[in-house]
Amino acid sequence: MTHAPSASDSTIPAHALAALMLAPLLWAGNFVVGRWAHVDADPLTLNFLRWSVTAVALSPLLLVRGRAVARCLAARPGAVLLLAALGVAGFNTVLYAGLGRTTAGAAGVIFGLTPLLILALARMWGGQAPARLEVAGGVLAFGGVALVASGGAGGVEEGGAALVFAAALLWAGFTVALKRLPLDLPPLTGLALISTVGCLLMLPFLPLMAPVAALSAPGAPVAVAYLAFGASILAFAAWTRGVSAVGAGRAGIFLHLIPVFGVALGALLLDEIVTAEKIAGLALVVGGVLVAQSGERLPQRSSRRAETARRSAQASRLAEGVRSR
Repeated sequence: MTHAPSASDSTIPAHALAALMLAPLLWAGNFVVGRWAHVDADPLTLNFLRWSVTAVALSPLLLVRGRAVARCLAARPGAVLLLAALGVAGFNTVLYAGLGRTTAGAAGVIFGLTPLLILALARMWGGQAPARLEVAGGVLAFGGVALVASGGAGGVEEGGAALVFAAALLWAGFTVALKRLPLDLPPLTGLALISTVGCLLMLPFLPLMAPVAALSAPGAPVAVAYLAFGASILAFAAWTRGVSAVGAGRAGIFLHLIPVFGVALGALLLDEIVTAEKIAGLALVVGGVLVAQSGERLPQRSSRRAETARRSAQASRLAEGVRSR
């Protein structure tokens, strides 16, 4: 039996902290590898290689849980196709295209908008108007992206920022869809399923790919192995472990490390220049997202306080009624 995280748990266990920091680090590495590999591999080829290796590595899970997978496909074929199209076939193909025109650090800063986009899409899905703090945070965050996309941070070519933003929007859509249309499967088995379906969706475009040529480039097999086993399987496993230990709310704050790690890894591994504009853009994006997320939590807190007050009033009326008897 696992220990369920509670609000009274004030500290994060060391193993959960390590997992929650490892996952953003590995995901930030995806930006570095995508930027490094764009010379030798087109975006579609790189994405197909990544997820085909991932799908093969996880395929035993589909066999072990064959009945559950079959029930999932029969019950929610549309959800599986949507998640595979957004999170596997679409997201990284567009991201790698953007990384061909944008430095890893700048792309990481732009991708830092993702939590804000998730919040906005969730509001739209539920037919809710955004709170004032969410709007204010959005203005700050988009100001940071505008600073980076304008070229002030360096390394952003025409169209690159738009492609990375489109990738962030695809990932936000995947995240919201996964919450609204959950697959009744263990996390890694679900990843195995959407990885396989995502590869099948990319197969019709195989004549446009050059996997053999891409893999023949120096260092390419290592890069693909990292994308499959590091940025996909290990990062996903670490993230789900951390979330299960501390809860999704507390874990979400660690996602803000992705743009931070992206800027740092781009400078360390690709010799990208860290400009004052890039740091300012990063601060505006992360700060804006934090402001927006605080606006999301305020109605929840107010609702909980109102519910507590209502229950307290009911208890008082009940006690008064008992005394009057």
